[in-house]
Amino acid sequence: MSKKYVILGVALVLVSTVAVWVTLKLGHQKPHLTFVFQSARGGVLETCGCHSYPYGGIDREANFLNEVRASNPDTFYVDSGNLFVAPAKDRTGTKDRAQLKAKVLLEMLNEMKLDVFSPGSGDYYLGLSDMKALEKQSHFKWISSNVVDSKGELVFAPYAKIQRNGVTVAFLAITPEGPIEDAPELKALSPKASIEKYLAEAKQGSDIVVLLSQQGVVADEELLSKKDLGISIAFGADQGRAIRDPYWFNGHTIMVDPEYYGYTAGRLDLDLALPLRGLYSKEQIKKNRDTLAQLEKDAQKFPDDQTIKKRIEIFKKSANFEPIPGGTEFTHQLVRLDKEHYGKPNSITQRITSYKEEIKQKALAE
Repeated sequence: MSKKYVILGVALVLVSTVAVWVTLKLGHQKPHLTFVFQSARGGVLETCGCHSYPYGGIDREANFLNEVRASNPDTFYVDSGNLFVAPAKDRTGTKDRAQLKAKVLLEMLNEMKLDVFSPGSGDYYLGLSDMKALEKQSHFKWISSNVVDSKGELVFAPYAKIQRNGVTVAFLAITPEGPIEDAPELKALSPKASIEKYLAEAKQGSDIVVLLSQQGVVADEELLSKKDLGISIAFGADQGRAIRDPYWFNGHTIMVDPEYYGYTAGRLDLDLALPLRGLYSKEQIKKNRDTLAQLEKDAQKFPDDQTIKKRIEIFKKSANFEPIPGGTEFTHQLVRLDKEHYGKPNSITQRITSYKEEIKQKALAE
């Protein structure tokens, strides 16, 4: 083969590679991103065993993850906090037992290939030295954008970046402002100020920015609805409340939150159009239109009711009723981890059994 044909072949490969990169970045193709999200597990490993709500179990979650990854191997798996231990008001058991369970749970999450985790206030009950030891053993990233020590230095990295399927996702994480109840030497700085401090750095070279938050639904809504901070997705960790339908702030940000104790697992899918111009859901648009239609019927029925008129005014300003041109479409599910679909025993089930036997032997020894 002559030298000029070799050069021509190399040139064609380079041109096609550049064309693929440009196509992806300019949004002519839509890479599909999937997030499986969890929070507020509180160290719970198994289903509650109750008849009224027989869901949950980390082994069932592993089966669900495998199902999702079979359709999209590039799935992101994230946890927004209070993973190892519940906050003080919901906590049971001793510190020694919590530390032992945390080590076992860490092994499970390594096997399940968790990507990123933000410690919540309950997790600090383990003690910072134990948490740092767990972090070293982890195959996933630990982040916190606003928890600092007595010297004012961040305890964990302020953000993380992960690239999959040609897309770079930046993750930030916040804890409610104030002292950390179980770690008096630590405190959480202003969430808003901390986001603004690290956002530009995190966004550099990233296609989409995700926030992991333990503030709770009300505080997250207040933070995200007032201003477009540059956050596209917020995964919450409210200990007492789940978000069945995503909160959707003016097409810029969506907020989701699964149930506590791992009863459900959240799934968020995006057909990502780059550069990002906003997010929309056809299902949510239909719900918004139906809601507006009902409000307008109520207004006709009660023409003197100013409250209804105000609700319509606010709803029209905050809700989206049409797909965003060039935007990213998303779908959302909270999947109940039931026995019928996800109850097949697996290696995580075996780890749970081994842990329970270890606890039994320790109790006998005591």
